[in-house]
Amino acid sequence: GKDVPEKIATAGICFDFEELDKQAYLSWQGEMENSVIRSINYRFLVKAIKILTYAQAGATYKCGTWINHDFVSDKGLLSLFKKMIGDEKLQEIFFEYVLGQFDYGKNEQDVNNLTFMFGGMPRDLEEEAYNWYKKTKKFSTRVVGFRYHQERFVKVVNGEEILKMKPGQDVLVIREPENKYDNNAVSFILNNGEKIGYVRKTIASFLARLMDKGRIYQGKVSAVLADYRDEDERVYVELMWE
Repeated sequence: GKDVPEKIATAGICFDFEELDKQAYLSWQGEMENSVIRSINYRFLVKAIKILTYAQAGATYKCGTWINHDFVSDKGLLSLFKKMIGDEKLQEIFFEYVLGQFDYGKNEQDVNNLTFMFGGMPRDLEEEAYNWYKKTKKFSTRVVGFRYHQERFVKVVNGEEILKMKPGQDVLVIREPENKYDNNAVSFILNNGEKIGYVRKTIASFLARLMDKGRIYQGKVSAVLADYRDEDERVYVELMWE
């Protein structure tokens, strides 16, 4: 691209992610004046930094969307990205995105880049997912149904909407077997009793089985994204158990 210089004579670049209140840095070693970073590689690194930063913050569904749609199906770049992000986090993103789609089961052929990094679509996705949620000690998931509760958490400052939730807030993870819409329902409630939403039902089906066997999840808000995001992609909760 014309906007990306072929030669960048600096030791590092800082990226600001305002909605996460986080910064990330791209740095490299060697003779800077003699280093050539082609624009396609630079764009790849910038995208990778964005995905890594949001993955660390817990916005896993968003990361899955970016990986699947923003990366070309280049085996070399995808393999490098797999090494950068790590297998455990990649599996977390894989299950969150594939199971978390609202048209889950209809467009499995549209997750090519994610399935490549996972090693291909599992032969039995339901079994693989259950086994993964059974063993993993910590993962983040988006809060769905937040659109129906968000008005109670919104304040307006200088014309800008701000959610009255912050990363780190404790969240109760509640099993709702009597829910008339889904007997596998798992909801998120703040310590003050305010409900913020639910686990996506295709993921809740696995968590409900585990919770019905005695598992107790602890939760905390992991990421709160800006108001230009879809309401059901704005709030993420990290679940943990011992």
